[in-house]
Amino acid sequence: MPHLYNPFFTKKKYGTGLGLSQVLKIVEVHQGKLEIISEKGKGTKVCVTLPCNK
Repeated sequence: MPHLYNPFFTKKKYGTGLGLSQVLKIVEVHQGKLEIISEKGKGTKVCVTLPCNK
């Protein structure tokens, strides 16, 4: 998944390919973490972790 976060990269006929690049920017602005684990034939797990201000 080398192009996963590249803006405008998509393998779909329709769409802009902006989704994950935007998500990553938002998560980084909030000093969070974005983790994506994908296993062919099993599915994809996306975990977004954001800090909690007390």
